[in-house]
Amino acid sequence: MNNYLKWFLICCSYSIFKLFYESGGDIGGYYRPFEEFFVHFIVILICGLIPSLLLKIFSKKEFSELLIKTTLIIGIIMIISSIYTDSQIKKRNQTNIIDVTSEINV
Repeated sequence: MNNYLKWFLICCSYSIFKLFYESGGDIGGYYRPFEEFFVHFIVILICGLIPSLLLKIFSKKEFSELLIKTTLIIGIIMIISSIYTDSQIKKRNQTNIIDVTSEINV
């Protein structure tokens, strides 16, 4: 039971981090922040639960341990991918601004 509480806290902390990251630290920008929290919570719940169930078929480890480890790994991967995607979008927008200003000056 203690491992499931840890897993629940991991899911909550992921949801809170994503909420703050996507809003730029201003939760007031969301129309319904509680709804956004639950969207992120359900996403990490499903993304951690499905691989854990698949791993449990082939593993002899306790399910709660697998659940914590896969949720942590997938949560970290999802956070890194969202940060990387945002940086690529910002980089693309900067190059588009440079292209537009160079065309105006010509």
